[in-house]
Amino acid sequence: MSSKKKGTLSRTKDALKRAVASQPMQKVKFKWKRSLIMLALGILAYVILRLLLASDLDYGFAVWFVYEGIAGVCVIAYVITVRGNLSSTPTLPIDLPADWSEAEKSRYIEIEAERRRRGKKFLYIALPFIFAVMMGILSEIWWPMVQEGF
Repeated sequence: MSSKKKGTLSRTKDALKRAVASQPMQKVKFKWKRSLIMLALGILAYVILRLLLASDLDYGFAVWFVYEGIAGVCVIAYVITVRGNLSSTPTLPIDLPADWSEAEKSRYIEIEAERRRRGKKFLYIALPFIFAVMMGILSEIWWPMVQEGF
């Protein structure tokens, strides 16, 4: 039975090598400006969350649901916009059905690129709220528990 697993593993490894070899790696410059803006927006969202929680509102716990709701709706909208294609690489013409014409393949690739461009906007909204909720959980729930010794 172990030889059967080894055969499957080696076949999978060979298939992975062929797939990686068929798609050359490309260097992509890191987008520092965009990353720093996203980090700054996340910190701003966290500061607003802290201020709202510290203001002793009647229904202050609802702030958590609002932040989580905004992030969740944006992530769902992203998945719907890109039609569930969460791959980090764009679709290549060889990945499309063989019976499609070259015009159909190029049109599909153009449409997919447009979907990805529109979908990124939802992630730019969701990520600061996700960051704020994570930092809020650390500062409001986890750190007080650590200080008290569980």
